[in-house]
Amino acid sequence: MKQFKEAGAKTLGYVNLDLYLREYLIKNWRELIKQWFEDEAERELLFGDVELSPLDQTIDKDTVVKVDDEEIHVLYTPGHWKACLCVYLPSSKVLFAGDTIF
Repeated sequence: MKQFKEAGAKTLGYVNLDLYLREYLIKNWRELIKQWFEDEAERELLFGDVELSPLDQTIDKDTVVKVDDEEIHVLYTPGHWKACLCVYLPSSKVLFAGDTIF
């Protein structure tokens, strides 16, 4: 998120993700990655300058966002976690899909 924020990008996600970020993940991030990656060198390589921050905008249903002349469809697609989203660009017929998009 740090690089996106520095570039002026705004972040958007499902409301439950923002709550999770604000109430738990931002506060506990460094301790969590210590549990996931015991090797300090590997942890530093993967997460050294990673910083998390709250979302700029939240959604709780399918939403259409306009960026310049581009229409972006943010689709609520709960999977193994209820904050999962997909992003569809109708102008190019491209769908970004996966477990989670942050």
